[in-house]
Amino acid sequence: MPNRLDYAEKFLDRDLYEIDVLEYMSLIMDQGYVSVGYFEISDGRETVNVQTIWTGLSSKLFVTEVEGGKMSGHVCTYSSEIDALVGHEQIVDSVKELI
Repeated sequence: MPNRLDYAEKFLDRDLYEIDVLEYMSLIMDQGYVSVGYFEISDGRETVNVQTIWTGLSSKLFVTEVEGGKMSGHVCTYSSEIDALVGHEQIVDSVKELI
C-alpha cells in the first residue's frame, strides 16, 4: 500500500528544481518571479484579462486563467515555463478573435 507521503505536493522553482518551503515562501511573494505573462483587452463594454503565473506546486507548476469575456473561467496548467509561455500566447490569440 502506498505511503501518504508518496503523494505529497513538491515545490519546484521555474527551472523545475525542487525547493524547500522557505525558498518557496520567498519566491511566491516576489510578483516579478510569479508573473509569467499578462494580457488585457477591452472592447469598451467588457475587459478581458489573461494571466499566466508560476504556482511552484508540482501538480500545476504554471497556470493560465482568463477573466472576463466569452472565455471567462478558462484555465490551463503547464509543467514547464516554455509550455506556459506558448499556451499563454495561444489563449491570448483566442481571446483576441472573440472580442
